[in-house]
Amino acid sequence: MANMSDGRELDLYAGAPTEGAAAPAAAPGGPPVTTPSAPAGSSSDWVAALWETFPRAVRERYAPRGAIGEGGMGVVVEAEDRELRRVVAIKGVRDPKGISAEMRVRHVREARIAARLTHPNIVPVFDTWTDARGNRWCSMLRVPGETPTLARWLAARDPREHPEQRLNRVTQVFLQVCRAITYA
Repeated sequence: MANMSDGRELDLYAGAPTEGAAAPAAAPGGPPVTTPSAPAGSSSDWVAALWETFPRAVRERYAPRGAIGEGGMGVVVEAEDRELRRVVAIKGVRDPKGISAEMRVRHVREARIAARLTHPNIVPVFDTWTDARGNRWCSMLRVPGETPTLARWLAARDPREHPEQRLNRVTQVFLQVCRAITYA
């Protein structure tokens, strides 16, 4: 179970909110919930242009909903799996020139390992493919809400919280990570 900013545990297998569900509200004293947006510096056509690089079977199966975010080398897009009628996250590397052949092999290896694991603290991978530019992509469970970094999660604590309570929260998250690593 992933621990949410308000102290509740989030079961990754519970699924995303259904269409028409209310947007998640910020937890009292927690960070604001943000709406996914396109990566910085991108145009409104960015996701559509990306989708055109995917193999036809992938474009037919998944319907893009918009960018969720980006990291140092990669990007994550929310999409609907038309076949299984579920919301997924599509994750990949933006620029194939930015990674080595070794990194491409590592991406596939990590996706294969994650696809074999079924654990509440590990996000499952459903599918993987290569786009027209040589980028590796995978579809995985879309975890609802915002997943804060550990630093943001710690910074969002209630100032009235007793140090022992904070230590307990950090220990609980640490134990969840340890369970996932042990399982893997």
